Amino acid sequence: MSVPGGQSGGGALGVIGVVVFIGVIIKYFWWILAGLAMVLVVFLAVVIGKALIQQLEAAEAERKRQNRRLSAQADRQHRWVLDGDPRGVYGAKGAEYMRYVERNNWDGLLRSIQRPPVDL
Repeated sequence: MSVPGGQSGGGALGVIGVVVFIGVIIKYFWWILAGLAMVLVVFLAVVIGKALIQQLEAAEAERKRQNRRLSAQADRQHRWVLDGDPRGVYGAKGAEYMRYVERNNWDGLLRSIQRPPVDL
């Protein structure tokens, strides 16, 4: 007897569908596994690529910061040269030593070089 307005065999069709699905999985198991492995490889490549890009961007930012610092130092020394300050040619420490050399005060230069460094 069939149910009026209903469909018969719905349960059997579902069981057949599940059996076919399991059969496809069993038959193509290695292909499915290979596909999942490829997806995993692509995922790892994306993650590693993003990490490398972040590392390169951080290195680039550090390089730019060092270039700005060096440029500011060069501009300051250029202003010193234009003002006639010996620090512009010899640097801050070299200018201190050049004061002794210009006066022909070699003993003062040796004392200045041997003096212990001042903690900042």
